[in-house]
Amino acid sequence: MKIYFAGSENKTHYRELKKHNVKYYLCSYWAIEGNKSTDGKWIFNNEDIMLDSGGFTARIQGVKIDVKRYAKFINKNDIELAINLDTNDVEETLSNQKYLEKNTNSTILPVYHLSDYNDKKYRDLILKYSEEYPFICVGGMAGGKNKRGDIQRFLDFVYSKIRTKCKVHGLGLTGVKFLHRYPLYSADSTSWI
Repeated sequence: MKIYFAGSENKTHYRELKKHNVKYYLCSYWAIEGNKSTDGKWIFNNEDIMLDSGGFTARIQGVKIDVKRYAKFINKNDIELAINLDTNDVEETLSNQKYLEKNTNSTILPVYHLSDYNDKKYRDLILKYSEEYPFICVGGMAGGKNKRGDIQRFLDFVYSKIRTKCKVHGLGLTGVKFLHRYPLYSADSTSWI
């Protein structure tokens, strides 16, 4: 399993991770573009990078990320693996997925959220993702507002539907219990900070 170290776009964090020979980095577009402390500069060289839009953090700050600017950033920095710009609107999120697939050379990972599972209208979206994509993300579990039992029911449902159809990345999911219970391909979190 690959563990991606999130929060690596911060120069101090990046230097610390490099010092310890970390191989996998998850960085946030919003943290780079929207945060003055990063100078908006790409600091990575040959690391294994997964780029997240940072949409959740931007929304908390009252900012909406423009999918076209996100696509330009992906292309400018030759990002090979990027996570979709997911929003609170499932239809907009699906539209962003298609836009990024069409307008970048990156592999764009769709995100199936705990909130999708909780909404009967979108619960079976996981079936579409697992049949159309070889690699997906599961998210909406971080932040401490969800109970372990809710997260476990969600992940049990995900794996009951996808079986071994695709690889899964757990966003903000590095709890030891979950890492042992589910055959995640990869996961990330900022808990190392």
